[in-house]
Amino acid sequence: MRRFSIILLTGLLIGGSCVLVSSSHALELQALLDAPGRYDGRHVRVTGKASEPRYNESRGKPFTVFDLTDGAGRTVRIFGWERLSLHEGDFVAVEGIFVQAKQIGRHTIRNEVEARSVRILSERH
Repeated sequence: MRRFSIILLTGLLIGGSCVLVSSSHALELQALLDAPGRYDGRHVRVTGKASEPRYNESRGKPFTVFDLTDGAGRTVRIFGWERLSLHEGDFVAVEGIFVQAKQIGRHTIRNEVEARSVRILSERH
């Protein structure tokens, strides 16, 4: 029984490390938008150009919303609970939870990443 437990634990550790390695690679926006239901509610990492960054606050808490675009015209909305120092055209990496659709008042927001981190990889391209 003890040997089985060690084998199971080893398998879980190896499997878990594979998941961590694979999650560090960015997901193509095309893959995300072709199968949004597959990624709904899941942690994703995407890269692209920041477009139309908008800043506001809700109940005194600042937030940033911007579009993340790839070179082929695909776009995903990014939402983050902080004021990010972004400029139009910055190339960024975003990690967060993908939401296929959510209701905010009378509006339905589709294909949004609720950012946990946004990192500028290069500025204004």
